Amino acid sequence: MGGDFNTTPQDLKLVMKDWLEKVGGDVCAPGNYTCKSLHGGRTIDLFIVDSRISHGVQGVWTQLDLPSSPHYMVVLRLAADASTTEVVKIISPKSFEAKPLVGCQRKIFEPDVVSDFRGMQPGEELDLAFKMITEQAEQHLCMAFEKVLPDGAPDPEYIGRGVELKRRRRPAVAMNAKEECMGDVRALGLMAVHLRLCEMAALMLRFKLAPEKCSPTFFAQWNNIAEKVRSPSGYMKTAIAGTKLEWFLKAAGMAIISEFRWRPMLLECASQAKAEVKNCKSAAAKASKEKWYRWVDDQLRCGAGALHKLAKKTEAPIEEAVYVHQAKPDDVVQRELRCAEVTRQLKKAKDKRDKEAKALQLLHATPLKLNLACDVNLGACFRPCHACPNLQREM
Repeated sequence: MGGDFNTTPQDLKLVMKDWLEKVGGDVCAPGNYTCKSLHGGRTIDLFIVDSRISHGVQGVWTQLDLPSSPHYMVVLRLAADASTTEVVKIISPKSFEAKPLVGCQRKIFEPDVVSDFRGMQPGEELDLAFKMITEQAEQHLCMAFEKVLPDGAPDPEYIGRGVELKRRRRPAVAMNAKEECMGDVRALGLMAVHLRLCEMAALMLRFKLAPEKCSPTFFAQWNNIAEKVRSPSGYMKTAIAGTKLEWFLKAAGMAIISEFRWRPMLLECASQAKAEVKNCKSAAAKASKEKWYRWVDDQLRCGAGALHKLAKKTEAPIEEAVYVHQAKPDDVVQRELRCAEVTRQLKKAKDKRDKEAKALQLLHATPLKLNLACDVNLGACFRPCHACPNLQREM
């Protein structure tokens, strides 16, 4: 987000500190002044960049040679793949629900923790003891909250608090992210519903066409997907809570793979979920647009245009630079653009030469052969000359 903030970057970071932390933004301003005045100028035109893509900022500078008054043009150079670049994130175990399930629970396994410590040497690390206690507590909770796999083993996604957390490379911006720097939970859940139902329909079709080729792994995959549909969690559970989809998924999760009458209903429900995802995106975009227009209208009604002149101060021409990344000089940027254009022209010329050479090679590789019986129409005086090496005659 860029604009005329009528204040310096230092004051902006001080006044809007809470808001910047809430939205996850970084202030990015050029080192030169951006607005002229009678006594010099100030740096009041700047950008607020999402902290998740701040690594893609390649430079920010003031275009002083562009005729404008009183503000100069401020340029921000941002990498096109900044949002899709993978960054290292910490993967923490899933948290248990606030209330356990009501009804019959699985048998709680309570091992003898004291006996496990008897064989330990006095000089061993305490983190091993902490790991053992934490793992046993997590297994106990998995049984109590029904967080287990189809074979009854504890779900590994809920275990791991006693060891060092794993680090994985993930995209910098989550899929279908909203303005508030959070994922649209309902849309993500409906996308998961669409994916699971399509998988079930595909497995049913495969079993119907070639049941003899279905291995035990195939049926294990079906059971795993059906379990996730019958007992959803995370985004999927939040998206379908209190809707008709919740009851349909419970029934679909109990279906048998040989009940082919379920397949049309699965595909129809998957289509509805996909259409709902599209509606969520459209509604979010419309709400964001209306919110922006309402904010601008409120500011104008409060006298933003009149206050704009009063808010300008006369200070020193050059202020302290505020960088997210070091800006490149104009000559360096122009040189890079020229090099890129020259490279593109050379590649275009090379492709053209390769295409012509290939066409010429193809022409020489397939000579034209004429039969003597066809020469009657050409006339008795027709003879190939020395300049026609590809024109051969069959005797």
